[in-house]
Amino acid sequence: MYTLPILRNNLMYNFKANNLELFKEFTRKSEKVMLEQLQKLDINVNTYIN
Repeated sequence: MYTLPILRNNLMYNFKANNLELFKEFTRKSEKVMLEQLQKLDINVNTYIN
């Protein structure tokens, strides 16, 4: 009788934890891509100026 709410809470916790990990991974990848884009832009701008 008491196991159902506990099980549900564990499932919700695991779901949130997994989503957080996915979100962190997505954020890291986004940051990496943005940095690469900025570096390319920086190179292009420097080439244009010089």
